[in-house]
Amino acid sequence: LGPFYVDTTAPSVPGTPSTTTPTSDSTPTWSFTASTDASSGLHATTPYSVQWCTDSGFTGCAANTGTATTNSFTHSTALSDGTWYFKMKAKDAVLNESNYSSNGSVLIDTAAPTVSSVASSPTSSGAPITWTTDESSSSKLDYGLTNSYGNSTNETDTSPRVTSHSVALTGLVACTTYHYR
Repeated sequence: LGPFYVDTTAPSVPGTPSTTTPTSDSTPTWSFTASTDASSGLHATTPYSVQWCTDSGFTGCAANTGTATTNSFTHSTALSDGTWYFKMKAKDAVLNESNYSSNGSVLIDTAAPTVSSVASSPTSSGAPITWTTDESSSSKLDYGLTNSYGNSTNETDTSPRVTSHSVALTGLVACTTYHYR
């Protein structure tokens, strides 16, 4: 009989997963730094076990699991709007498992904000337009002499985004009706 080797060393922990966030893509693709295993090598068919959850502690999310063959994973079913956390671990050819990676997170937002409480207080020099939204968002206003508008304010991509919005229209002609949205 020849010599044999016992592999009890787990692969390295995969890197923290990342994806574009926030996103309207409900099936995001995660990427992470691949694990290595100097002994028996990574498992040939399913080297990564992945898990996702809306709870950063992964409580109650045992069913949200999958496998990846490379250092990338794309969700096959849509995730609901909200913040999701994602982690993975590696497995080698003799089934030693690494610890889980650090959590990555993504904010999925597929619904447009709802606008309410729109108000205008015209003055001799312009018209401040105010409104609220049901979620944090940026501010942009289309306006003009007809309901075809024709003019737009520059989008105010506030950081952090806001729920109370205000845009001041200036250079308007007195005693003239303007349309805005």
